[in-house]
Amino acid sequence: MINRIQNESAWLALIEQYKDNWELAAKELLDIELTPHQAKIINAIKNTGAKVTATTPHGIGETSIVAVISILQTILYSCSRTVVVSPAINDSRKTIIDYMFRYWERVTQKHPFLGNHFRMHPDKGLVHISETWGCVYITYCLNNEVSLAGFTGPHDLFIVINSAEISDRAHAVITGNLTNYDSRLLLLSKPSEREKGYFYDSHHRLAHSKNNPAGFFTAITLNTEDSPLVSEAYLEFKAKEFGGRNSDEYRRLILGKFPGIRELMEKSSVPRNMHFTMT
Repeated sequence: MINRIQNESAWLALIEQYKDNWELAAKELLDIELTPHQAKIINAIKNTGAKVTATTPHGIGETSIVAVISILQTILYSCSRTVVVSPAINDSRKTIIDYMFRYWERVTQKHPFLGNHFRMHPDKGLVHISETWGCVYITYCLNNEVSLAGFTGPHDLFIVINSAEISDRAHAVITGNLTNYDSRLLLLSKPSEREKGYFYDSHHRLAHSKNNPAGFFTAITLNTEDSPLVSEAYLEFKAKEFGGRNSDEYRRLILGKFPGIRELMEKSSVPRNMHFTMT
């Protein structure tokens, strides 16, 4: 069954047209005009072997972009798997798959032949009819991180939702799967109150920048204030709810930034022999 689609000229033409331009694929296949925030994520994760981390405060359209990425990864890469990990996977899976059903209908209306090779499953999302590739959803459970192992395919993509709530051990198991040239990783989360952990590190010591050329993550900071999906009234409401625009909660959950205490300490004149515990 796999060879049937791999030898189909229409599928090969689809790959040729969209493999390197997922933003165009979202527009022409799924009828979705991505927001600038969503475009940043999709244009980063489409690259071979990409390692991407993004802060996703309120009003970014996180669920929608995960659904888009899951569909495109599945139909454009043979034998690929999109492995979605979350501490609350049942809630995440339901909303993601709801979007996928809607988008997949648009895709098959334009390219009916894809319906002969892929199908939407109510619990799994989009899968190849052989079920050898497609979407996989895994619940993160503390002290059972080993359940995240075993995904070492040639085009496996891990999407970690609420990454800041997942243990360093879980991230170690996930990154241990990334053994192939095109193994990809996308971390999504609101910044946590604690300035430590793998998600925090992915935006700091592991993030690639001019000052840190050894870093390997493409780090993206998204800001709800710039999102076309929310109104000014919403921002005003959240500012009041969180105790002002200078509050820690507003900074994390709207501006998509970490609290910044550690950075302030490092830039201050506090003696280096003084020790602080980040809790």
